[in-house]
Amino acid sequence: MSAEERTKQAAFHFAKDRLRYLLTRGLARYALSRYLPLPPESWRFQSNAYGRPVIGNAPRDARWLTFNLSHTDEIIAMAIGRHLALGVDIERAHADAPLSIADSFFAKAEARQLRDLPDSLRSRRFYELWTLKECYVKAKGAGLSIPLDKFSFDLDRTDEVGIRFDPALADAPSRWLFWQWHLSPDHIAALCVERPAERACRVRQWQSVPFRHYCEVPFQTERASAAASRPRSDSGSACALSALAHQETGQ
Repeated sequence: MSAEERTKQAAFHFAKDRLRYLLTRGLARYALSRYLPLPPESWRFQSNAYGRPVIGNAPRDARWLTFNLSHTDEIIAMAIGRHLALGVDIERAHADAPLSIADSFFAKAEARQLRDLPDSLRSRRFYELWTLKECYVKAKGAGLSIPLDKFSFDLDRTDEVGIRFDPALADAPSRWLFWQWHLSPDHIAALCVERPAERACRVRQWQSVPFRHYCEVPFQTERASAAASRPRSDSGSACALSALAHQETGQ
């Protein structure tokens, strides 16, 4: 890691947070080096105005690379794309979800959707909505500066993601593709990708322990945008997902 990264790592009070930061940086370097012949230790990162990490020193032929990271205490997820704006989010679905957040910050339709569900299903639906919202604002690159009540997801169809935008956002559902799946029985993940113009978009998933293995695994989604769920050719833009489970490192 760079001197700045080592300083950031050392600033974490808890050892588990220092470890997670180290693993996150290791995964980013290791995964990116599988796309370009640049040694893992040579990658440098910087943050945009909203704190999102971006590649800071990529060679000319790597300008098409984009990436995004998310983590829980157990799993780190990383999305890598070619010529694509993208965002990824992963959450551990606790039984005691902070449902008050939905009443205060979600769109009215989403809060009503949660209230109409049986108690046993509310926590799961909260995290399904939260991961989709998070991956969208991360794909936009502006984080939570985008009000969460200005766009809403319709998950009434169990296998399809529908999204609506408030006119104030000046955005359109046709611009974005969404996928949602489980990285483990307890972990919900969501991916948002800006839809390539006149090109196919396919997703491949990989499981990794940095510097030990990087193997492809089936990408089995629970729900997706209608356009994303249609069969696609192998041509066009691609997005790869890498996941690292802490327990695989013995931690």
